Parts: sequence; C-alpha cells; structure tokens
Amino acid sequence: ELPNVLIGQFEEKYLNIPQECLALTMKSNQKYFPILNKENKLTNHFVIVSNISSKNSKNIIQGNEKVIKPRLADAEFFYNKDKLHTIKAFSKNLNKIIYHNKLGTQHDRAFRVAKILSYISKKLNFSTEIDFETLALYSKADLLSLMVGEFPDLQGIMGRHYALGEGHTKNFSDAIEDHYKPKFSGDTLPRDTLGSMLSIADKIETLIGLFSIDEKPTGLKDPFGLRRNAIGLIRIMIERKIPLDLVEIIDTFYPKEKSKNSDELKAFINDRLINYLKEKEYSSQQVEAVTDSIPSDLHNIIDKLEALK
Repeated sequence: ELPNVLIGQFEEKYLNIPQECLALTMKSNQKYFPILNKENKLTNHFVIVSNISSKNSKNIIQGNEKVIKPRLADAEFFYNKDKLHTIKAFSKNLNKIIYHNKLGTQHDRAFRVAKILSYISKKLNFSTEIDFETLALYSKADLLSLMVGEFPDLQGIMGRHYALGEGHTKNFSDAIEDHYKPKFSGDTLPRDTLGSMLSIADKIETLIGLFSIDEKPTGLKDPFGLRRNAIGLIRIMIERKIPLDLVEIIDTFYPKEKSKNSDELKAFINDRLINYLKEKEYSSQQVEAVTDSIPSDLHNIIDKLEALK
C-alpha cells in the first residue's frame, strides 16, 4: 500500500555464481529486484520494496541483507558441489530418472531425441563434428545437478554453464540451454541452427511419445505441456524458416504398432497452427485456405498467406 524502495547489497564474491542463479534466488525467494549494469551484467546491489516508510530505513536494509546472505551461500554451495562432477558423469546417471513408466528413462529418451536430430540434420544438409547422442545426453544432464534440484527453472541454463566450463564449444553449450525454448508465449527462440534442431527433435519426441501412449491433453488439462510443445515447434519452424516436412518426420518416428494415433497428433498440431496464424491477424478464411489439409512444410506458410492476401 505504501511502497518504499530501498537499495541493499551483498558480498561481491557471490558474483562468481552464474547470474541466472542469483537473479532467480533474489526474485523467487525474497521478491527482490536484481540490478544489472550497462553491460547487462549482474551487480551486487538489489532493490527492496518495503511496505512502510521508516525513519530509520537503514535497519530495513540491514535486515534484508542479513536474510539474503544464507540464500546466496546455499546457491554457492550447490554450484561448487556440482562443479566437482563432470557433465558426462551426470549424463551417465540419466538412467536413474524415470521419464514415464511406459516410455523409460531420461537416458532412453535422449537416444530417441538423438535419432530424430540425426534425421533432421541430414534433411537440412547440416554438417557438424558434434556427436548427436552426446549432445542429447548432455542436454538433460543438469537434471542430476543440485542446482537444478533446488531451482527447476534453471534446467538447461546450468547445463550450458557446466558445458562451457568444461571447454565445450559455444554452439554446443548454447544448444543445451536453447532446446527448452520457447518456454512460454513470447519467449525467445533458440540462438542458432543447432539449438533449433535440438529443440525441434526434443519437442517432436515428446509429442510422439506421449500421444503414442494416449497421454493426450483433455479439456483444460495438459500436465505434460503438449500444447506448449506444439506451439514452440510451430514457432521455430515458421519464424526460423526451417524447411522440414513435419508429417514425414512424424510418420518416420511414430511407433508402427501404435500408428492409429498419429493422425490425432497431426490434427492436434494443425489446431495449434490455426490458432497461431489467427493471432497473426489473418482472417479465418485465409488461415483455413492454407491449413485445409495438414501442411507438411511450415517454413513458407506465412509467404503463402501473404500471397493469398
């Protein structure tokens, strides 16, 4: 009711922790605002919003500085503990994390993602020295870290930091973080082609796997975030203009013994596509004209709509 803005600070030594961890600790646990400098780097100052305008605001600042210190010390402890292990060591334990009781472990899932990623790379004539199985495994490795155990929102972000710290290339490390993108409506897309390909492979594997065991969204319930996955897939392929035949990929990787559900998955993706295009302010008739049958190629669908217009 009476917001009073104050500035606190913490010890500079904590700035050695990745800034995403510190920002998340400040925002989610304490409701503080982190302060960045002109280079977009985190500083050791933060904004406190007090509900009273005290004559002695120094006490409020000191109280908040006292509260944040153990939070940052926890983050430092988790980060240092994680660094005692390699990302390879984390990835070897993915077979201990059940992804779904009908779909196996995260280790099994990573290999399925790698197969789709390899297929996509051939279709796009993308040449790289990177081993796709290693990339797929490492992309999920930080699920075993203490940092992600404490702050689930940091999955992918910590994987990128740990990979960079071990000397992996920038595009390999960026792909680890970016394969979760876009995480929400309006979120940024993967930075480069490798990240986009891994994100597409991961999202297709999720959709195929869960549809094949009848874990489909119903009404308002979507516990596995399949709508978000489908919209993310559509956004990457359209906005990054990636020329892949989505129907062909689904037909190739959908389990043959359960292929009766594959048409439902295609229709589900098409419904999300129709909503996405209508939000772009194309008329219902224009959208229906280009989505009457499930489009195989999404990369040029905006060009088709513009031509039609």
